[in-house]
Amino acid sequence: MNPQLSTASYLGILIAFLLPFMDFSCQGHKIASLSGYQVAFGTTLDMKSPMDGSTKKQRIDGTPIVAVAFLLALVAAAIALRFGIAGSVCAGISLILLLLAQSSINKKALEEGQGIIAVNYDLGYYLTLLLLVGGAIIGVIASKKKA
Repeated sequence: MNPQLSTASYLGILIAFLLPFMDFSCQGHKIASLSGYQVAFGTTLDMKSPMDGSTKKQRIDGTPIVAVAFLLALVAAAIALRFGIAGSVCAGISLILLLLAQSSINKKALEEGQGIIAVNYDLGYYLTLLLLVGGAIIGVIASKKKA
């Protein structure tokens, strides 16, 4: 198996992080949608109130664990061609961090939203998970064939 496929899957994460990563809704009304970059590094959004339709600017802080997961995916892409197994380890750690971030974000939304805010994970999030798993598997297979 070609180790370049592993690197390509990690680089695909750059695109996946541009896609909608998660959205927040209140009583079935979407109030915000964030890309992976916005989740990782923060942003300012125009938040629309589901009650009266008014909008206000709200600063959304970045999630450091998602930022580290993203950076580890980039490291995995950089080293996958030369050290396939090391790239797979970075991808595995990145995958674990994203799953931990999901749990943390859900808990924080439950606490801060007093149970009325729902977090939904979108295509970008699931595509990122899939690309990390695929890249890690390809990296392991490619490194075993080299040996």
